[in-house]
Amino acid sequence: MAAKALGRSGASPRLHRALGQAARHCWLSLAVYLSGLLVALLAGVPVLVGSVALAALGPWLEQIAAGDYLAFLIEIAGSAAAAATLGGSTPSEIGIAGASVGFAILFAAVSLLLHTVLYTLIVGGVLARLAGASSGSFWADCRRWFAPMFRYGLLAVPAFVTLVTAGALLVGLVPGTSEAAGLAKLIVLGLWVGLVNGALELGRADMVVRSDPAAASAFGRVARLLVSGESAMPAVLTWLGLGVVAGGFWLAGAATVWSVPATSLLSAIVAEQAVALLGAWLKVLRLAIAVELARGLAPAPTLAEQVVRQPNRDGNNSVAEPAA
Repeated sequence: MAAKALGRSGASPRLHRALGQAARHCWLSLAVYLSGLLVALLAGVPVLVGSVALAALGPWLEQIAAGDYLAFLIEIAGSAAAAATLGGSTPSEIGIAGASVGFAILFAAVSLLLHTVLYTLIVGGVLARLAGASSGSFWADCRRWFAPMFRYGLLAVPAFVTLVTAGALLVGLVPGTSEAAGLAKLIVLGLWVGLVNGALELGRADMVVRSDPAAASAFGRVARLLVSGESAMPAVLTWLGLGVVAGGFWLAGAATVWSVPATSLLSAIVAEQAVALLGAWLKVLRLAIAVELARGLAPAPTLAEQVVRQPNRDGNNSVAEPAA
């Protein structure tokens, strides 16, 4: 019944409401951006240290920036071989650079786990604000919804990996090895990833809209929606459309960053962070759309519930707190 209601409700009004919410709560993109920035710094600082060390030995950074990796590797190997043959010591900068690469790989793995935890922490607070279901400060909403979102993530992550892997295998089976075919496969796979991600975001939003911390129930409702056929089409089309917009944005952002001269480090950093901040707002928009789709899944409140759900001092509807 809820899926039919979602199918009957217009996609355009939902999109307009989501855009309005994302615009009014644009500051939420800072939370998404800062969590990603922290993770990027954790993985990037070792690389920066190694780059500074290599810069002291010659024009190796310029070779890397120009894509001349073979010459870079030959010079590194030649320097190490000469030191070993002549009985000398390898320049300390090479050791620093090598250690930096090792730490970067280790920190990248840790950063991926940290990013998952940070996103799980903030997404409940973001959704509560977008849904008008906040009962306190943003940080209080984040803490309140952390445990339910963590339990949901235990279901969502395996589902995401399984579905994306299956999609990649199916796309890989499609014949065609030309450059155009490869680009088409990449676009299809990107849309599939966006579709899966959108469905999982809908489950998180459904928990907040209903004020229901039961992760398994939310996961089941989304699964039933996706197999409901025609009733799921508005949500699917919305996710695909947003995927096209997101893909165009990231392509334009990448082109902007790459157009900055490699010698202008500050300009490149500013361009990258501007793209990252706009990307964070796009993530907030995705969550706002998930909230509007979740409203179509949620049953209409009874008269008694409407009386109980009075606005609190923050102007939002007071809701029952989820169980820990």
